[in-house]
Amino acid sequence: MLWGGSVAGWLVQSIPVMLLLPSLRRHSRRSLQWLGFITLFFLVLGILQIFTPDARYQWLGLCNVVGSLSVFGLAVVTARQTRSSSSANSGVAP
Repeated sequence: MLWGGSVAGWLVQSIPVMLLLPSLRRHSRRSLQWLGFITLFFLVLGILQIFTPDARYQWLGLCNVVGSLSVFGLAVVTARQTRSSSSANSGVAP
């Protein structure tokens, strides 16, 4: 059973994202990059859950993989938008 729904498992998974929330609200590119690295943890966890024999965890793993790929894609798009807006303001070509 991978992180079987315990409070400790939930805290271990959510504390890194909570630490990034203040800087994510300011659209810091560095925090968006760290969000991409943290998302890899959720992706690996979801892939491991997909291959467990229990069907409930397989669906949870599938949702975890889809969610982590979505968050990663949104972080990449947002980081590119902040890069282009910051370079437009500074007069430097991207």
